Order: sequence, then structure tokens, then C-alpha cells
Amino acid sequence: MEFPANLRAECERLIRDYPEPMGALVPILNTVQNTLGYIAVDVAEEVARMLDCAPARVWEAIQFYAVFRTEKGSKCRIQVCRT
Repeated sequence: MEFPANLRAECERLIRDYPEPMGALVPILNTVQNTLGYIAVDVAEEVARMLDCAPARVWEAIQFYAVFRTEKGSKCRIQVCRT
């Protein structure tokens, strides 16, 4: 999946808003998912390059937060809390 230029510009703006680039990780992932619908492997790797970090750091965040999707989803998503 290609990283759109307008999305790249928005991500770079988010990076500038934080004193440490890694502080922008979750807002960037949220923006990517809102724009593309999910976070593909190559897009996550590009986010890692933009933040100058290992791709594993980006994947840790994606796997930690249940709101992030790595595959195209359906129109609706139902989630049940088991606690």
C-alpha cells in the first residue's frame, strides 16, 4: 500500500508537535487508520522510518492497543469487554 503524500504531511506535522518524535506514534497510527482504514505492514514500516525507530516499536503499539487494525475490516465492528 502506498503512503499518500497528504498523509505523510499530516504525520510530519504531528511529529513536530511533540518534543520527542516517538510521542507522536499513537496519534500517527490513529491518523493512518482513519485515513486508510487499517494499518498495513509497509505503512507501519514507513511510520517507523519517519520516527527513526525500529519497526518492532511500531508493531508493539499496534498490537498493544485493541483499536488498531492490521487488516481491512467490515463496515461495523463489535467488540465485547470481558472484564
